[in-house]
Amino acid sequence: MGKHFSNELFHFVGQAHPTNEEKNFTILVKVLNDGWISHPPHKREWGATSLTLDLDKSLLTGQMVVPEMVCFCDIPLEHLGGHIEKYGRFGLSLNKDYAVRYGARPVTYFPMHDGDKSGVYGSPEILDFEAAYKGFVKHILHSHGDLPGCRTLTKIAETPLQAVTAVDSMFKRGIFAYVKVFNADLAEDDPDYFYAEKEWRRLGNIGFSPAEVQHVVVAPGFAGRLSKPYPLTRGRLRNAPEVKANVVLWLHFTARLGRRNLVPRTKYLVLRTARCVRRTEAGSRSTRY
Repeated sequence: MGKHFSNELFHFVGQAHPTNEEKNFTILVKVLNDGWISHPPHKREWGATSLTLDLDKSLLTGQMVVPEMVCFCDIPLEHLGGHIEKYGRFGLSLNKDYAVRYGARPVTYFPMHDGDKSGVYGSPEILDFEAAYKGFVKHILHSHGDLPGCRTLTKIAETPLQAVTAVDSMFKRGIFAYVKVFNADLAEDDPDYFYAEKEWRRLGNIGFSPAEVQHVVVAPGFAGRLSKPYPLTRGRLRNAPEVKANVVLWLHFTARLGRRNLVPRTKYLVLRTARCVRRTEAGSRSTRY
C-alpha cells in the first residue's frame, strides 16, 4: 500500500508505563500467550461492546462517552518511531483485513484551535454535536421510558420506541465512541497532537491466532528472549528504534509530576499543563495494562 498506510494495524502495550521495558516485555508475552488484545480487566473473551455515558461531561474532554475498547495505529512499521515514544517499544500488529472483519475501524478526528469558541468550527462544532444529543435525551429519549436492551441490526423501526432506541445506539456506539478531538495548533511531533496517531478502535476485545500476527516489535536486546519460546515469531520480530533523549525526559516527568509535564521540542523543553493528555486518558477505557 502507500507510504502512509499499511496492511497491518499495530498495538503497543506500554501506554501506562512506556519506559518500563521489563514490565512491557512481560505484558507482550502474556498477550502472545493468551491470543487476546484486551481492555481491563483483560478477560480472554470478545467482551460486550459496553460504554459509560455521563451527560455532565463533554465530548471535548473525551469523557461524555467512555467506551471499553482496544486501540491500534495505522502507521507503517518504518514510521513508528514517534508513536512508540508515547506507548513503549513493545507491541504487535494484526492483519488489517482480519481486524476489519471483527469490527475495527478508524476514529473520526475533530480538529480544534485555541480560542476558537467564537467561531462555528472546531470546538463549537463539537459542542453542537453534544448539544443535539443532550437535547434528544432530554426531550425525546426520556419521554419513552425504559428502552429495550438490544435491537436487530439493519431492521427498520416499526414503533417510535424502536426508532428512539436505534438513534440512541447509533449516537453512542456508532459515532461518539469513535470521536477523537485534537488541538490543530500543536506541532505534528508534539505528543499531544493526536491526529498523528492514526488511531483505530475496536469496541470490546479482539482475539487472534499466530497466523494473524504480522510483526512483533520489541526493544533492542529482547528479541532473543522472545524468539526461543515463540519460534513462530522469529521471522516477524523487529527491533524498535531508540527513543530520543528529550522524549525520555518527557515520559519520565509525565509519570512523576501528574498534572504537569515536560513536553519535548526540537530545540528546547517547555513546561506547561497537560490538559490534552490528562483528559484523553481519563476519557477512555482503552487497552491499559
